[in-house]
Amino acid sequence: IQLQNNQLLCNTTVEHLLFDNSGRVNGIHTSLGDISARQVVATIPTPLLLNLFSSHQTNKIDDESRQLNDLCKNLRQIRYQASVVVILKCNRRLFPYYWINIADEEFPFSVIVAHTELVPSQDYGNKHIYYIGAYTSPNSSLYKTPDREVLSLLLPYLFKLNSSMEV
Repeated sequence: IQLQNNQLLCNTTVEHLLFDNSGRVNGIHTSLGDISARQVVATIPTPLLLNLFSSHQTNKIDDESRQLNDLCKNLRQIRYQASVVVILKCNRRLFPYYWINIADEEFPFSVIVAHTELVPSQDYGNKHIYYIGAYTSPNSSLYKTPDREVLSLLLPYLFKLNSSMEV
């Protein structure tokens, strides 16, 4: 990064985007001050990006402003999925597979990834690590289930997949 005359700023908040007179982004305003740029790349969640655009208030009716307004309108219409994830640390191997997709709509989760089928369990004190995920609506009952209750909800379904499992 430094060899290309760039820098990485840590513990620095981007507060809003900077725009030139034509409405193009030409930098960022941070907690350390303004930084000008030919291009700005944002890899943050869309709602946070929209917050950065909010500082660009214009009554212009030119093409640049119209494009920015259309972009913001389209981004606001995106409806995102949510995820519920359980990480299990087990004394025994539950499944001999790295990845299991579950297409049964009654099962509350859709994927089980056995991390220690890829990385040796010895790296985790001889424990077996499982990522169990569900991709759902932020309005779903599963997403709204308190964390402490999610495992209780999940266990009967894990027993269906491995009846010899011990808790």
